[in-house]
Amino acid sequence: MTATEIQEALEKIRWGGMPEGKLIYDLLTQINDNASGGTYKSYVALLTQSGTEAPTAIELENTIGDITFIYDEVGEYLISSDSLFTLDKTWCILGSDFAVNTGTTIAYLKRQSENYLKIVVLDGAALPINDELTNTPIEIRVYN
Repeated sequence: MTATEIQEALEKIRWGGMPEGKLIYDLLTQINDNASGGTYKSYVALLTQSGTEAPTAIELENTIGDITFIYDEVGEYLISSDSLFTLDKTWCILGSDFAVNTGTTIAYLKRQSENYLKIVVLDGAALPINDELTNTPIEIRVYN
């Protein structure tokens, strides 16, 4: 059954006035939501970065689509996509599992455009630093 056929069946049941229609409507709505991928698509991975190389990822889940990691400059890395990071619908978080550093490491992740997210990693003096991402968790969600 296609999404259009499900939607048409839902409308018939919804307006058909059948007492059992409500139960069928709820079940078909749930099936339709599940078939469309739920309320968001996600990317979950563990990131490692070394030297002047782009971060590498151990992907745990990817329902978003193709993304690429790019080394931008010391302590700054881009996550590239083909217009996947929708304005006001993209949520992202970067974990705090870093390599051993004598000071405090600060890292953040932010949306720059539909095509790019940016990871910034700073040392205790707020200076950009490489080699701090070691199996660092990341999650990106794009809501429908």
